[in-house]
Amino acid sequence: MKGVKLFVLCLFFVVVFSCLVCAGSVTRSFDSSNVGINQEVEVSINVDVEGSEGDSFYIMYDVLPSGWIVVDKGVGHNELPHVVSWAVIQNPVDVVYTYTAMSPACQEVMSLEVIIQWGALAQLFEQ
Repeated sequence: MKGVKLFVLCLFFVVVFSCLVCAGSVTRSFDSSNVGINQEVEVSINVDVEGSEGDSFYIMYDVLPSGWIVVDKGVGHNELPHVVSWAVIQNPVDVVYTYTAMSPACQEVMSLEVIIQWGALAQLFEQ
């Protein structure tokens, strides 16, 4: 139940801060460039906070395509089988998050997305 509350809280913050301008950068990499059927792959998310001066937190979701599942969430949160999230609520620094995902039992071309929302706590009180 605690995990569900955290997930709902994270979704709330994404909605509240959707008007903020994103700063910094996020890149994704895989430990393999050719992923087979039902194969585990390590996913790395590199968060670079340069350019996000003044932002005191971020919330980030890595959304995998349908059929993919998270096998090991690392330090992230995993409320849905194909979504990993992280919330840094103070003093963000450059970091690399890793987790393990398993590809689906079918072979098709898929797209992936990372959703990140930066913000400053001061902006929370200005709205």
